[in-house]
Amino acid sequence: MNKLSRRDFVKSGVILASAPLYAFNRSTKAVPQNTIRVRKDIGDMAEDDPALLTYAKAVNILKNLPNNDFRKWENLAKVHEDFCPHGNWFFLPWHRAYIQSFENIIREVTNTPDFALPYWDWTKDTQIPSAFWKAPLNDSTRQVTQNDTVPSESTGVQVISDVMKETKFELFGSTKPFNQTSIDTRFQRSRGAKSLLEHTPHDDVHVWISGNMVTMLSPLDPIFWLHHCNIDRLWADWNSKGNSNSGDSLWRDFTFKQNFISSKDKRYDVAVKDLEDTLVLGYRYSGINPTSDQPLAFASVPFLETTFAEKFSSLRTTSSRLGIESAFPVELSEKATAQAKNIRISPLMNSEQPRVIVIVKNVNPGGASNIRVRVFLDCTYLNPTTPPNDPHYIGSLSFFAANHVGHAGEHHGTSQDVNFSYIFDLTRTLEKLNRLNKPIDKELNIQLLPIAFDGKKADNVEVKFDGVEIVLI
Repeated sequence: MNKLSRRDFVKSGVILASAPLYAFNRSTKAVPQNTIRVRKDIGDMAEDDPALLTYAKAVNILKNLPNNDFRKWENLAKVHEDFCPHGNWFFLPWHRAYIQSFENIIREVTNTPDFALPYWDWTKDTQIPSAFWKAPLNDSTRQVTQNDTVPSESTGVQVISDVMKETKFELFGSTKPFNQTSIDTRFQRSRGAKSLLEHTPHDDVHVWISGNMVTMLSPLDPIFWLHHCNIDRLWADWNSKGNSNSGDSLWRDFTFKQNFISSKDKRYDVAVKDLEDTLVLGYRYSGINPTSDQPLAFASVPFLETTFAEKFSSLRTTSSRLGIESAFPVELSEKATAQAKNIRISPLMNSEQPRVIVIVKNVNPGGASNIRVRVFLDCTYLNPTTPPNDPHYIGSLSFFAANHVGHAGEHHGTSQDVNFSYIFDLTRTLEKLNRLNKPIDKELNIQLLPIAFDGKKADNVEVKFDGVEIVLI
């Protein structure tokens, strides 16, 4: 089916649920389109920019509220610890609603109705912005300095280019929970698989900063909100380029019940389908076309439930320590081997091109967060110094909130443990090896190598893997 924009849909005579002339915030107040707030790049702001001064004022106010006020700084962070989904397709919409609730609170406590949070584009500006090294925007628990830079392996141009070239929502915004069968709240934190956007730029920035940022109480660090604004900006940009979100009712009709704070003693619900259009929510990002023209999401089969061309696996539990690889040889069919040997990527990725996807299953970091696992394909000389620009390199994963012990509750969903699965696209690596006349044999050897995260001291714990699965699409 051809994609249809909201504007085209309106022209066809069908009335949309959201009125075209107004946007609605969480309290259902109409926001005229000509007063849409713009979230701007902090890299373009001076330290005395009114938005930054308002933000600093709000942090002081929120930190000094009574302990029983839901809006108190620590209580806002506890919302993240208690409710936030990671490693499934609710990751993006939940954090969008969380940021919006925070912005509304700032507007209220500072009496600044036009306030909009800035975003931190860590691909362009690789250091924590200077304003965040001064009280009250500083966080003394960080394990980086003002002169440290985010590794390009985490947020570099190639990484973000690969993120933005994706056309399937679940390979962009993480997958449906493996066991989801309804819109019951228990599935909010159920495990799916992390996509590149979540497991590399998102997780890596948390781990790189460390301190509070590597925990489930990461919103205690004021930079958290700008980090997540940038993740949200990438989603808005991805939609603006013509990519559809999931049309599955298990995603769109899911409701985050009583997760978000509206006042000192009240919470509210938000449905995922009401979080897809930033203009309806009353904001946009500088440099991004209005999202009202994004395609409508039509019903689709969740990615992991797709009938793949072929599927192969090597499932066995293996443990590795720092610098020691775990190898998972996966034998392909003759047809799959021929396809892998002939992969060529055109400049414009599209859904018609053959692709090879690998899912690293159920990784347990052993409680250590300062670890990066690099993933390679058929690298006979692999060692801890093999760089990410090696042609055999596939990608990497890190461990946000590795020490978190989850708990269940009425609205929390299932326990938020630390074991996640991770999705990587093998296609680019296979093409590189083909062009270098190093084609794969009938067996793909997926190698997982734990190393210390860039510049950090890491405990030599056991990292456990339950195997890998390879699918051809």
